[in-house]
Amino acid sequence: LLDINRSIEMANFYIGFNQWSSSITCLTQDGFEYNETTLQYRCVHTCTVTFMLKDGRKTEGKGQGTAVGKDKFNTIEFSKKNA
Repeated sequence: LLDINRSIEMANFYIGFNQWSSSITCLTQDGFEYNETTLQYRCVHTCTVTFMLKDGRKTEGKGQGTAVGKDKFNTIEFSKKNA
């Protein structure tokens, strides 16, 4: 797996700072549950991102993020961020 910050750093280095862009094209919540035993929430999100070059070429990538925590709101937000 390649961390998003490392991906951006590499794109800027090899392609050039203003020569590319990216956008989130889809973000879905794939699962959400509360465990009565551990008193924790578990949330899963999937994200599709489109990566575009200035010359019109583009590609898509998908990522999935999972988070577990005691706070419902923070668990959902962290899952989105991880996706």
